[in-house]
Amino acid sequence: MNIEELSLHIKKALDNVPSHVYIKDTNRKYIYANKKTLTLFGCSLAELKGQGDELFFTEEAVKDLESVDRYVLSGNESNREFVFEHSDGNTHAYIEAKTPLYADADNTQVIGILGISTDISSQKNIEIEIRRQSNQDPLTQIANRRFLFEQLNTSIARGQRNHYYSAVIYLDLDDFKPVNDTYGHRVGDRVLVEAARRLEGCTRDFDTTSRVGGDEFVLLLDNVGYTLEEAVDYSEQVRQRVMAAIAQTFSIEDKTINITCSSGMKVFRDENLSATDLLAIADREMYANKAKQSEG
Repeated sequence: MNIEELSLHIKKALDNVPSHVYIKDTNRKYIYANKKTLTLFGCSLAELKGQGDELFFTEEAVKDLESVDRYVLSGNESNREFVFEHSDGNTHAYIEAKTPLYADADNTQVIGILGISTDISSQKNIEIEIRRQSNQDPLTQIANRRFLFEQLNTSIARGQRNHYYSAVIYLDLDDFKPVNDTYGHRVGDRVLVEAARRLEGCTRDFDTTSRVGGDEFVLLLDNVGYTLEEAVDYSEQVRQRVMAAIAQTFSIEDKTINITCSSGMKVFRDENLSATDLLAIADREMYANKAKQSEG
């Protein structure tokens, strides 16, 4: 097999590689690209030769690519994951490997860059969906216990560092079991979903609304004030809004359902308490308040 035949076989092989393979010269201009890369760029190899990244990527992406290319042209290899928005507005995630090309066996003169970029957008989307599902209550689509603990631990650390108060409000729907017993679990589930929506409507975008049990919810209110008085006042206002929201009549499948909720609250900042400790304190207060309501 002569050099020409070998080159044709190599070109054919590269055109069937499920990755973007390309070569740039020392001026960062394209001198070769395989079929997949040409399809992405929407041009022929003849049209691509001599062109730079600015023809295909956003200005921000071009700056990033230039930085990596210059690093490789100085004799280094680069391996990374990155997300770029193409000039057509579509965003893609890639895993990229770039290595310098040398003119001699001694690797003393860099003459270009060999790059291989693989689109991993589908895998990333799957990872995002898996993470979303692992952090989300499947029925109500709000945060689950796992994600609540993550956020609560973050809030504890951030509050200690920045010296502000946060709060947790533990909620339990009163007399929810009779709803299931009377109307069935389908109606009961819809009540839980609507209750979750109402709770979200009582909090800020950066707060966390979570379902931690059958009819139990926890609100994490991050940064509610720099003084205890301010923090307690704001958190109590949220608690009252929440209880009023749940007390509003639920209309589910032509059925009128009225429930209330019991709540417990813990405002915290510098106490040496874990996420479990804080929830336990709020939980105990919630059950104490529920007992008082029953006695009343």
